[in-house]
Amino acid sequence: MAYRRVSNQSLLGGVVVLVGIALLADSTGLYDTGSLLRFVPSLFVLVGLYAVVASGFRNLAGPLLVIAIAGAAQLVALDLVAGEELL
Repeated sequence: MAYRRVSNQSLLGGVVVLVGIALLADSTGLYDTGSLLRFVPSLFVLVGLYAVVASGFRNLAGPLLVIAIAGAAQLVALDLVAGEELL
């Protein structure tokens, strides 16, 4: 059986779909995802790290930008940094 690697676009698309399902569940009142949605930027950090490792550290600019922006958003979401300080 041949090993087939998941593409970065598929992984990012899956994360976006999962976040969308969580937002839909929260907005319809089906499930309270308020505390869960605080950690959404961490998913994008993980996707960025996966993209860096999957490319063999050759493609750095895009994934590092995603990691930096999502990391800053995660720090604000966890109230470790005030949002006004980043602007």
